[in-house]
Amino acid sequence: MLFHSAKEMILAVLLLLLQINRADAALVGLPGCLTTCGNITIPYPFGIGKGCYFEGFNLTCDFASQPPKLFFGDGTIEVIEIYLTESMMRLRSTLLTALPSEEKELVIGLPPQPSFALVLNQSVLTAVGCNIITNILGDIGPVAACMPLCPVNKTGHTCSGIVCSQASARVQIGGPFTIRISPLKLNGSNSFYDAITNTALLVEQEWLDKHVIELLKFLNPFSNHQQREPMIVPFVLDWSITHDGTKGCLEAKENVSVYQCLSANHVCSDALFNGYRCKCKPGYEGNAYVTNGCEDIDECQHPDIYPCHGICINFPGTYQCKCPKGKHGNAVAGQCISNWATRASFLIGVATTFSIALLILVLTVLLCKLKKRNEKLLRKKHFLQNRGLLLQQLLCFNDDVAGRMKIFSIEELDMATNKFDQTRLLGRGGHGEVYKGILSDKRVVAIKKSWIIVKREID
Repeated sequence: MLFHSAKEMILAVLLLLLQINRADAALVGLPGCLTTCGNITIPYPFGIGKGCYFEGFNLTCDFASQPPKLFFGDGTIEVIEIYLTESMMRLRSTLLTALPSEEKELVIGLPPQPSFALVLNQSVLTAVGCNIITNILGDIGPVAACMPLCPVNKTGHTCSGIVCSQASARVQIGGPFTIRISPLKLNGSNSFYDAITNTALLVEQEWLDKHVIELLKFLNPFSNHQQREPMIVPFVLDWSITHDGTKGCLEAKENVSVYQCLSANHVCSDALFNGYRCKCKPGYEGNAYVTNGCEDIDECQHPDIYPCHGICINFPGTYQCKCPKGKHGNAVAGQCISNWATRASFLIGVATTFSIALLILVLTVLLCKLKKRNEKLLRKKHFLQNRGLLLQQLLCFNDDVAGRMKIFSIEELDMATNKFDQTRLLGRGGHGEVYKGILSDKRVVAIKKSWIIVKREID
């Protein structure tokens, strides 16, 4: 790192001291280490300077630039951002240009990392030009390729394999890799494209989806790339820790002396190809690679993320949201209901149920009484129709008849015939049935139950 004046050196020292104080408070990096470069945060295991990073995670900050720029390793590739939780870093892509008949290579100078696994992911190799093949060459050979071809007529701003082409790149890389442009010798190609400049670079897929038109204008093969403003185009690398050839969390935990998930309340997960990653448990935030780096999230201080429409109580790793006194319900969803309203609803429900039950009972009693009254009236009617009144008078005034005859009630007849049980049936006639009856004094009698009443016979 070079300083062009004493003033720049003093400024760099002041920035370093300021960031050291911030690091101690935020637990982003190791104590006494720089944790920012310009507006980029540098979390451990990354670091600047001896003793501030895990093996292979060293970075370089160029304080001479305004704003300061962060570089990977000893200063070959610019770092745009580091994502700790996602174990991902965005790097600035370098543009490779070549003339139509020229074969050209660009080496992306990632140093070999025995303790640091890198995966080229979420990025695409994008080539703009005419009749070329573009490759990414890793330590195991080609890992991605695309081939833009020239049509007879020019096309619009697309990236579908004509003029512009792209290929997904997802592979573990162990160190430097190369982007190569090679011309294709095809018969019958359009000479209109012989003077264009072929270009290739790595691009983050998500960024490309949002900026494809801007990028294609920037990579216009009919313009001079040397005369345009530089464009910051990112590509993405996933990173993980692979000390001593460790392939995952189980192996890493066996070697406690170098295991890098140092904070309590952390979670270790296996990386896609090799190594492992550390992050804080749900309910905690911070840096799992630093001792005591995972701190409890006070959810009550972030109602926009952790909603609570009642009383919020923070607990380690979680929180409780309950309704205020006198209310109950789901306070998170804002559905607290007054206890009095609930009690009132309950009482109304009980009263309504009781009223309905009472009404049914009263109606049942009234119907029973009405039925009995109707039956009594019907018996009285039949008694009169069958000259029962005349029979009563005969019994009253003739003692001889009264000694030999008796008027029985329907209850007595039911008891004598066991409610006209069919086992007591003696026979059937044209007008009714005859049952065997046993009176209360054990006398056996024949009881006729009429079906038809013939008025002339009564008369």
